[in-house]
Amino acid sequence: MSKTFKRLLFWYYALNKRLIKKVSFLIILLLIPLFTIFMANTAKEESGFVRIALVSEDPADPIAADIIAKVKETTKITVVTECKTEREAKIMVERGEADTAWVLLPDLESRAEKIAAGEKEHLIRVYLSEDNTFVRAAREKLLGMLFPIVSYEIYEDAALKLPLGDEYKTPEFLADAYDIFGEDTTLIEYGYLDSNQEAPKNSDFITAPLRGLLGAVMLLCGLAAALYFNSDDHEGIFSNLTSLKRGAIYLFNNLAALTISGTFVSIALMLSGNYTSFPRESLMMLLYILCCTGFCTLLGTLLNTPAKLSVALPIVLILSIALSPVFFNVRKFHLIQSFFPLYHYLYGINNLQFALSLGLWAIGYIAVAYMIYTYKNRGYIKR
Repeated sequence: MSKTFKRLLFWYYALNKRLIKKVSFLIILLLIPLFTIFMANTAKEESGFVRIALVSEDPADPIAADIIAKVKETTKITVVTECKTEREAKIMVERGEADTAWVLLPDLESRAEKIAAGEKEHLIRVYLSEDNTFVRAAREKLLGMLFPIVSYEIYEDAALKLPLGDEYKTPEFLADAYDIFGEDTTLIEYGYLDSNQEAPKNSDFITAPLRGLLGAVMLLCGLAAALYFNSDDHEGIFSNLTSLKRGAIYLFNNLAALTISGTFVSIALMLSGNYTSFPRESLMMLLYILCCTGFCTLLGTLLNTPAKLSVALPIVLILSIALSPVFFNVRKFHLIQSFFPLYHYLYGINNLQFALSLGLWAIGYIAVAYMIYTYKNRGYIKR
């Protein structure tokens, strides 16, 4: 093992140890498991965005009972309150206790038969105080539950007209033939643009932003490390070293912080069900760490005082989250978005073509940051 490599390992170990001793850095690291635990627990609980007052005008109707049971299972989207009467459900909407009221009409099977025969009929009556995105999403779920009722009647009507033996037209045979694929049949296959690998099935819309939020926490760790180094640098702790060595230590300092946080994030993603595959995740995490290292070093070099970097830190984090697909996709600022490592990292998980851009930005950030730092800090620190 060469002396240069041993020195690099020593500096990496020393900088890691130095960061771990800082309480503020440890607090930032704790955000990673806290975010993961909070969002994972939220995903398991009833956390619906739409409050539904649900009532059946014919409680003995087996079809209505089946619909009510299915609606209650959609706790990721809805919070359901069963009401005894339509009036009670409407009052809940009027008082703001529910976003919408769903009233299942009596004798749903005969109503579905009329629809299959081409007559105008309704299966459900809906009341609402406002028609927002979440209410519409819940209504789409409801339509998905009602459609099989009508489709079965259409299928049965068509099957009974076929020139088949009576043994093929019994209710039991028709039901078995209709359910031949089973309820667990997967009609949609999700995958990535760059491979045939299947996308993870465990994640849902509540934990989906977790990767972006944890990526932002990693960036926060890198910026905090840059802030610590700037503070020590201005105090002259590294003034006995040449600017070339100080620039290398600056990069290693930020790399150490991002490696620690990146390890925490990788474990958190595994536990949360948002992990894709080891090769894909490892490649993107490595490139993201390197890109954030260069980004944080460059920002810390341009804003070379702790005060300036402290002011810029929340602004950079907010812009990084807002312009990256953490909660939603912004499509009008591609040039500005490309400056943020988080943007390339989040897109790269689903499309490895972004790994190339992330790698190129990493090389560019590190090279530019190192050159600017060594140029600005030739000789001893100026105070």
